[in-house]
Amino acid sequence: MGFRIHVHGTEVESKLESAVRNAFGEVDIQRKSTSGFHGNPIIVLSGRIGNRRMIRQFLARLPRDYIDQIAIEAEKRIDENLMLHFRIDKQAAFMGAIAPPSDIGDTISISIKIEAFPATLQKALASLNELLQEISENEPG
Repeated sequence: MGFRIHVHGTEVESKLESAVRNAFGEVDIQRKSTSGFHGNPIIVLSGRIGNRRMIRQFLARLPRDYIDQIAIEAEKRIDENLMLHFRIDKQAAFMGAIAPPSDIGDTISISIKIEAFPATLQKALASLNELLQEISENEPG
């Protein structure tokens, strides 16, 4: 699983690093400086999580209605490399919660490689649906 978050000039980088750790736990964060369309400075924080348990724990924290939405939209969210793409709200993550995005530009981008054999979209969809169903069934409460 990979994540990416843009730190704009009006934002405090350390707060967004906290948002990343609130969402994913203790992870290595890579930092890259770049600039926006109009030359404004942007810092991109990114990283990868390979531990399956950490990925499942993260997914289990997603709100049930967002899990359902991801499942419904799965075919549109999985690319040709069988990567599932979705976003979570940056501000909610800073506050320690995992929530769907409230503003498309104020998000943490998530990409998860869906394991499927053979590597076809239909197999990936079946694998993802099985995983999301399992997470939903094991949700506390």
